[in-house]
Amino acid sequence: MGSVRAAAVIAGRELKSLFLQPLAWVVMTAVLFLDGVHFWQVLALFNEQGAPSSELVRFFFSSLLFWLPLLIALPVISMRLLAEERQTGTLETLLTAPVTEAQVVVGKYVAALVFFVVLWSPLFIYVSILDYFGDVDWWSAAAGFLGLLLAGGLLLAAALCASTLTRNQIVAAVVGFVVVLVLFVVPVLAGLLARDELWQAFFRHVDLYGAMDEFARGIVRSSRLVYPVSGTILLLFAAARMLEASKGD
Repeated sequence: MGSVRAAAVIAGRELKSLFLQPLAWVVMTAVLFLDGVHFWQVLALFNEQGAPSSELVRFFFSSLLFWLPLLIALPVISMRLLAEERQTGTLETLLTAPVTEAQVVVGKYVAALVFFVVLWSPLFIYVSILDYFGDVDWWSAAAGFLGLLLAGGLLLAAALCASTLTRNQIVAAVVGFVVVLVLFVVPVLAGLLARDELWQAFFRHVDLYGAMDEFARGIVRSSRLVYPVSGTILLLFAAARMLEASKGD
């Protein structure tokens, strides 16, 4: 079985399992409800101030009220990917098949990423509503969706790493949430507190929140692409190595 085909089979199996889990539907319902409330509140606020639709799109993508449900949802999505299989003993069975640890990790990551995309796909409806009543810059909106995919993909890979560390799904969710929070919040705070210009530049480079603000304004720089892409690859590599190291546990 080819590497891509093996990973695709695992992804399909995992994606089907995700959508059969009641927790997945609870997470999806909660996130969509909170996003809907957020959209309604922001729309009402900007209507009162007469702000253009483009500014509303920017504020929507870079608002903490938008990101907070996702920061909670990402560890919940990923907590069962490997921890549950280790707990039930099915991981050992899976690894006896002609697949590598890397294929298992990539397959499960792709399934979780697809679920993550489905989770925020209704945002297209919100942007379309804004475009109907206003004049949305679709390039800025597309850049915002790209930033959401890249930042979410990086944080999801970090949460997946946490799922390889334990057999307990709750512990995996807690560790994953801490890791996700550190990656998202610490660069913002450290960038404000840093005095050295070199450190300030470094924290700006790894600041996902700042990157999302740029993406939402239609600014797509290569430096903003390199960090999430390379970070995701590194985290998936680390997850595969940790999974290999834990086979005998």
